[in-house]
Amino acid sequence: MVFYRANVKCEKYATKRVEVLYWIAILVSNTLGTVAGDFLSHKSEGVGTLASGGSYLEQGLGLTIAQGAMLTGGLILLILFAYWFTNLNRVFLFWLAFVLTRPFGATFGDFLIKPQEKGGLGLENGTQIASAILLGVLIVCIVIQFVINKSKIDKSEMNQSDIQVS
Repeated sequence: MVFYRANVKCEKYATKRVEVLYWIAILVSNTLGTVAGDFLSHKSEGVGTLASGGSYLEQGLGLTIAQGAMLTGGLILLILFAYWFTNLNRVFLFWLAFVLTRPFGATFGDFLIKPQEKGGLGLENGTQIASAILLGVLIVCIVIQFVINKSKIDKSEMNQSDIQVS
């Protein structure tokens, strides 16, 4: 499968080495994302004790669930702005955003479903509601992208018809 977007060419690579590197990157990024989410908004008691008895991380940052979601969401927005307004390496920005989607999804999901006394909204059937909200956001994004692409295609076809008529 090959597709082109702007001047970026993406191809499927079917070598064992590339596939192994891909899965290692996914495993590491998901692990980093999960740890980041836990560090932001969980107070882990007794976790992080070294074999010698010393403690290197008794607690995370201790943010509320909402604060953790806002922080990771804000960082993702910063990455988006960096993509739009800087020349930073696109691959680097992609992996930063990819790692941050995991703690954002976890903290935002927790915010929707956790009881109010734990800092959440306490939505009944929270998992279903959160899934419906995320599905709605996904559908809106797909529709927006479809409309943008359709208008680009229509403009391109109009320009080509003008050239042929002349």
